[in-house]
Amino acid sequence: EPFDSPGHLYEVKYDGARCIAYISDGKVKLLARSGADHTDTFPELQGIHGQLDAAEAVLDGELVVLDGGTPSFQAVQSRIHLTDTLAIEAVAHHFPAIYLVFDVLRVNGVELTANGKRVPLEARKTLLERLLDPNQRCQMVEHVVGDGIAFFQECISLGLEGVMAKECGGLYYPGKRHSAWLKVKGVQEDSFVVCGYTEGTGWRQGLFGALLLGKPDGQGGLHYCGSVGTGFTMTGLAEV
Repeated sequence: EPFDSPGHLYEVKYDGARCIAYISDGKVKLLARSGADHTDTFPELQGIHGQLDAAEAVLDGELVVLDGGTPSFQAVQSRIHLTDTLAIEAVAHHFPAIYLVFDVLRVNGVELTANGKRVPLEARKTLLERLLDPNQRCQMVEHVVGDGIAFFQECISLGLEGVMAKECGGLYYPGKRHSAWLKVKGVQEDSFVVCGYTEGTGWRQGLFGALLLGKPDGQGGLHYCGSVGTGFTMTGLAEV
């Protein structure tokens, strides 16, 4: 549940794909938490090194693609799995990604995490704000300190997924989940009948593309409510 705490800062939680950016020698390498390399998939982000006042840095953030002005998980997922060069160039032009940065892990060889200098979050945020010159391709994630409930309600009213609550003095633990970061999501729930599916294509060949959903119409039949194809792991897709 959302909560107020003077010891926490609250960030917008965007519906995108978590990504670590390695910036060095005027180049940008983008890696997912799984280790998947997204560098060639998002060529429009190669210029973000010019926004950083550092020769070398490691950033943590979210890859976001907007659909009608709102972050769309489906849109960013559809881009991640592209491999054709011409297709990548086309979507990069028409549906460009934004790299929204919420943390800095290393600067000019100095490790700022729990494995290095053990720099607390508030200090890392201050440093990041000094280092980054934001533009339309790379920006800092917005946050407030203390007022978690009001910030959460404002995010939900704007159609965003929720907030991340992080301890102001918390450290960054690479590769680990930690209670210093808490996810607070706005969840809308309902129950549906799965009444069919579409055939999977591309990387989902042999699996389903989306599940078709319905609700009882009160006359013994079903009213079609749309489809859902996101939020499944590869194991989940195969099981369904």
